[in-house]
Amino acid sequence: MRRLLSTTAIALSASVAIAILAPTASGQFQLRGHEATQTFVVARYIEVRAVATVLDSGLASMDAEAAHIEAECPRALAKAPASAGRDALATELLVSLEFALLKPMREPLSGFAGAMVADHLRWRDGDLQRLVYAYVHEEKALLSLHQPTPCADARAWAASHYTRLPAGTRRLLSAVGGLSLARNTKTERQLLAALRRHTTKSEQALLERIARIQVVQVGSVDMQLESAAAAVAHSLGIRPPDVVRRVIPPYASAEY
Repeated sequence: MRRLLSTTAIALSASVAIAILAPTASGQFQLRGHEATQTFVVARYIEVRAVATVLDSGLASMDAEAAHIEAECPRALAKAPASAGRDALATELLVSLEFALLKPMREPLSGFAGAMVADHLRWRDGDLQRLVYAYVHEEKALLSLHQPTPCADARAWAASHYTRLPAGTRRLLSAVGGLSLARNTKTERQLLAALRRHTTKSEQALLERIARIQVVQVGSVDMQLESAAAAVAHSLGIRPPDVVRRVIPPYASAEY
């Protein structure tokens, strides 16, 4: 399989070769206007295609994490009272499954985030500049997080007689909460609307191809995540949620 880091570098090098570059105060170069838009759209397409090639591996990783949790701490939350604490541990279980899903995707995601240096892409459209900046920085923040340890945290919570959530759980939920708020459907739609004001017909067609790929991805992930989350919740002795919503999208929602 091609490594996205090198693929992205090739694509972006081609864009740089035809772009009009303006040096910054630090001596670095910037892509402005249409060149910046083209670079962003092409890099997103490369990222989504690369994620699609490892999606099956991600789903297998998620199932393996579910089996590991079930084997390591069966019935760990069976005596936990219905409370915000139990809901927090249930969310950590879900995030743990999602992080396992992300493992094979880290290379394409980090390739995109690394290529999209915020200071190198500049638009006069302040809304687009802000949305791209937020999108790229959130992707980098997502990649900086580590795999949760739900079984260890469940045991620690039980040892406190269900009175104090473990520090790891609190930190995780704080970090994930920030990501969920920053990268919601409204933000995706705003980014799309801002991009479309600056795209050519060929770039709009590329955005439509991204959407078609993501429709398949989102459907596959949601179905398998719901099944895995229900099995893990049952094993740990808590009621599975009626609806499983992805807490941390490993890629954008299919809003294009």
